[in-house]
Amino acid sequence: MRFLMNFLLVVLLVAVLAVWVMLPWPGAALLAVLIAAWLLLTRRGRQAASVANVGISTLPQRLGSSASSMASTNTAIYTCRRSSGRGRREQSLLSGRISMRRHLQKHGPRARPHRSSRRSA
Repeated sequence: MRFLMNFLLVVLLVAVLAVWVMLPWPGAALLAVLIAAWLLLTRRGRQAASVANVGISTLPQRLGSSASSMASTNTAIYTCRRSSGRGRREQSLLSGRISMRRHLQKHGPRARPHRSSRRSA
């Protein structure tokens, strides 16, 4: 039952966001005022605002660790791409040194024979 309620809440959230995006600006402003009123006037709204405040207030402390992990992930991806040579091929394509046709002729999918069709020596 709890799963169903959570699922319906997510569906409701997606529907509200879709309506928000399609509204003209006065409608979006009215919806923002209604959400602000809910946050201020109801118990659940105040609880939601409090939880959001805690999450937002700890953001600067968590920002360093997330930036560090993003940098190390990007470094690992860059290293893998450089070692495979794929990065250089894509860079030469993007810089305009070679055409897309030449790039595909040179580095296109390389057909390999199927294992069953290989002859043993």
